[in-house]
Amino acid sequence: MMDWTNDYFVGVAQIDDQHKELFDRINKMLRSMKEGKGKEEVLNTIYFLEEYVIKHFRDEEELQRKTQYPKYMLQYQQHEKFKKDLKSIKDIVSKDGITITSIVQLQNDLNKWWRDHILLMDKDLGRHLKTIQY
Repeated sequence: MMDWTNDYFVGVAQIDDQHKELFDRINKMLRSMKEGKGKEEVLNTIYFLEEYVIKHFRDEEELQRKTQYPKYMLQYQQHEKFKKDLKSIKDIVSKDGITITSIVQLQNDLNKWWRDHILLMDKDLGRHLKTIQY
């Protein structure tokens, strides 16, 4: 399980609220996997995440374009990679079911995402938006 801390706040309510929702849903999925709940429940959470990250990334990218964020392209590329990684996990779970390997891979991917993307990239975006008083 991943613990939400204040370190994850980027300082933009819209982004922070969406991050919290993603965090809660990801934890729900991880909890379901660890508790051995059905593949269907895990897949339903993954389907939700797929839809939600599209909305979240679209909202973030719109803010970046509007404010001429200089690292927009890097953000966009990382968002696309995350969507591909999530699809890959969904495909693995759909095909093989919930395995120790899929749980570990998913947890590693998500922890890396929170650590590398949220704490670095999105924090930088938050600072950018504050400097332009968005």
